[in-house]
Amino acid sequence: MASTDSPSLQQLFAQLKHFGDEGDYTKADSIIKKILKESPQDKDALLCRLCCFIQQGKYDNALNFIKTNRATLSGVDLTFQEAYCYYRLHKTKAALELLQSQPNPSDKCKELLAQVLYRLESYKECITLYRNLIKNSQ
Repeated sequence: MASTDSPSLQQLFAQLKHFGDEGDYTKADSIIKKILKESPQDKDALLCRLCCFIQQGKYDNALNFIKTNRATLSGVDLTFQEAYCYYRLHKTKAALELLQSQPNPSDKCKELLAQVLYRLESYKECITLYRNLIKNSQ
């Protein structure tokens, strides 16, 4: 049974929101650890932990986290986050393969794919993708 001194999950999530809004991802991560101790399968907390890793530039940690928690986060599309981590780690081919495997990619995945193509010097494909994004956004 939890002691009366320990904050409730609602209070912990309020603290998490505060630190997230402040951009203090180190403190946010410590709050997430407390949440996950109380509720290990909480998808919101798991997704916030992934966000903290990415915001802190801990891309290897983020990729390991995705792999470790893929079953718990089933139903949540993490393609963008995973591809972004590969891109930031200069594992451009892995990012390309992941993004191209998507049957109906989101606009943010398309934009990341355009950046990947640019990095790979596939300029014609890159410009075509950007033009389509701009055309379809209006």
